[in-house]
Amino acid sequence: FPTRRSSDLNRLSTVRGFWSDNVSVVGKLGADIARTDRNAIVLRVLRSTGNPSYANSIRKLALERTPSNCFTLWIREDVPPVCACFKPLQVSMPLVSQLLDYAK
Repeated sequence: FPTRRSSDLNRLSTVRGFWSDNVSVVGKLGADIARTDRNAIVLRVLRSTGNPSYANSIRKLALERTPSNCFTLWIREDVPPVCACFKPLQVSMPLVSQLLDYAK
């Protein structure tokens, strides 16, 4: 692209980016975009920390059915000393268990 502004590139490519510390906001907005624009490919990057106050939101997002054009990448993030740290990953566990398996 010769000398296009980034806003022009965004319109041409339909690339969108958004972020929030609230996992529910990113999860819902990403799924809504995928449902609204079936030609879009949506990649949601969601993080799970050892913060029990987000457990219900994480559980709901991990179990929800999303459109086939919506993909989710989960990140398990240790945030000591603010939140609990994750136990070593057990790949045989279901996804929700992996995302909520932190030391209490």
